[in-house]
Amino acid sequence: MLEITGKKFAVVTWEDSFYDDSFHKDAELEHEAESYLIHSVGWLIRETPIIVTIAMDFEGSDGGSYREVKRIRKENIRSLRIIEVAAISAPPSGNTGA
Repeated sequence: MLEITGKKFAVVTWEDSFYDDSFHKDAELEHEAESYLIHSVGWLIRETPIIVTIAMDFEGSDGGSYREVKRIRKENIRSLRIIEVAAISAPPSGNTGA
């Protein structure tokens, strides 16, 4: 069994940026772009004064690696909750338990 310790989860509510790849005339852009509140949960990789980085997946062998990484600018974050993770026991990578 693999034991995962010393990790944290982050629950982040953040305002998504607006992106539109079309060409527009100035008059078409006078209105405010609609923004959306996004709710993300993941393994906390790093928190700096500018960015919170979380990942959906953590693979624990050889020191660990992350997948599905999201970097959220703190200026867009409306709430951030950090959850300490107690030790988690999991089968080694490649072992699905089947």
